[in-house]
Amino acid sequence: MPLAPDRVREAYDRMGNALDRMERFESRAKSLGLEWLAPKPGESVVELGVGTGRTTVRLRDAGGPTGHVHGFDLSPKMLEITRGRAREGGFEGR
Repeated sequence: MPLAPDRVREAYDRMGNALDRMERFESRAKSLGLEWLAPKPGESVVELGVGTGRTTVRLRDAGGPTGHVHGFDLSPKMLEITRGRAREGGFEGR
């Protein structure tokens, strides 16, 4: 039985930065996905479910100074964390 979007949003909002601890389980799959995607400098990429923004940073790096990453997430907390990473990394608004 699928979870309602509100329940999913609440769960991810509660997890917050703790979601980064899952990276060790997901990093291999994410790296393979990025390899298959093969983003190039200057490209725009849409990321659905940005989570804590770790993959967003990797996509931004691949896109270089002229690339863009458009990230979406159901959880306001995940978007807040990702925006913070964007600010820290100096690429907010890209």
